Amino acid sequence: MKTRCIPKTFDTIEYLGYQNLLVGGCSFTYNINDHHCSHWPYYVRDLGGFAEVYDCSMPGAGNQQISTSIEWALETNNFDPTDTMIIVMWSGHTRSGYLTSAMSKEEFQYSYAPNIWYQLLSTNTQTSMRSVQAMENYLYVLNLKTYLTQQKYPHVFLDFLDYSLPNRGASFDIVKHLPSKLSKKYQSWFAPIDSIYRYCVRNSMLSNDDFHPSTDGNLAWTREVLMPWLAANFDPV
Repeated sequence: MKTRCIPKTFDTIEYLGYQNLLVGGCSFTYNINDHHCSHWPYYVRDLGGFAEVYDCSMPGAGNQQISTSIEWALETNNFDPTDTMIIVMWSGHTRSGYLTSAMSKEEFQYSYAPNIWYQLLSTNTQTSMRSVQAMENYLYVLNLKTYLTQQKYPHVFLDFLDYSLPNRGASFDIVKHLPSKLSKKYQSWFAPIDSIYRYCVRNSMLSNDDFHPSTDGNLAWTREVLMPWLAANFDPV
């Protein structure tokens, strides 16, 4: 879990009533700069009146890492459920990894403890694996949903992509590979808003790699999509 010394940039437009914002996700969530806002969590912090962002995200992260990193952060820190909101932007369903005691040479690492690191595996996009990956990822999301509900943490689940749009093989729509009953349940766990990817594609606000949302796209999506939904669904506490 990471915090950064990023000064407040924008005035609060809708005070949500929480001090702590705990987030998880992949590169669509991870603020690459330790001194300036570039991604949606810090815009939510400012616009929603939070005091601090606690970031469990990791570039390239899969949903196993996202689920376990959030749980580990809550288990090893004293976050008050009445003063903490959790927003998770789930990632690609083809991504996987494992815990190891040896730090690799990868650029980005996620540390659970001084001698415990999360190691990413190569993305597996084999179509024959999709039913297995769908089941695995359903269980990762279910596990965190159950944990947060039992611990009474207010939380929001978002998807980083819109699967009706081309995404360069970054993931696939798992609801097409789940039993109908589970597909409906899975979809009900996510906020019914446009993904940041869809918003930025529609508004020509992707970065130069033509995949990740730009800094301006992150800010515009937060202002126009995420914050209005949060304000309508979370009364200040």
